[in-house]
Amino acid sequence: GQAKRIEGFAVRLSGPEAANYNVFYTAHIQNIGDTEVSSNGEYCGSRGKGLRVEGLKVWIVRSALASQPAAPVGLKVLAHIQGIGDRTFSDREYAGTRAQGRRVEGFQIKIEPPVAGLNLQYMAHVEGVGDTAWISEGELAGFRGKAKRIEGFAVRLTGSEADKYDVFYTAHIQNVGDTPVTANGQYCGTRGKGLRVEGVTVWVEAKG
Repeated sequence: GQAKRIEGFAVRLSGPEAANYNVFYTAHIQNIGDTEVSSNGEYCGSRGKGLRVEGLKVWIVRSALASQPAAPVGLKVLAHIQGIGDRTFSDREYAGTRAQGRRVEGFQIKIEPPVAGLNLQYMAHVEGVGDTAWISEGELAGFRGKAKRIEGFAVRLTGSEADKYDVFYTAHIQNVGDTPVTANGQYCGTRGKGLRVEGVTVWVEAKG
């Protein structure tokens, strides 16, 4: 009701899925005609020239990158087991022993084959030491040759592609059995109860 003209405009997307889309728009301007296509918050029109917008068009297109499925992720898990030494396992494979009374003394996890933009870290609660720092993939959490048990652990994903995946893991604990499935940096196991981890299972899944 104020008889004021629009001389230009811009449009942008927001929200958790915004990165998966592009918004495009054009305007028909007095004495100029159709503008070039603008996108994702760019200004479209004129300023200070007294020229009115006489029409506009807006549309949204899903990003080409967003349509690419997340790459499958394989893992190589090494467990250092009391009285056995190093053993290597794959993702979803139980890494350890059951009903043999053998402690896991150390472990390392690596994404194999590598996935661009995706890495992982892990930590462990070690007998007589406590919680380790977060350790980069491929390095040993725990010890060899010190007879110290792992009592619990956690795994988390890092890198530019980490938000496309979840990492899951369970442990088999002395006198407890298999833990519930734990994910994305949550601690799995016990602290201060003197209970050894006897095996672990780790895997990564694409979200959605």
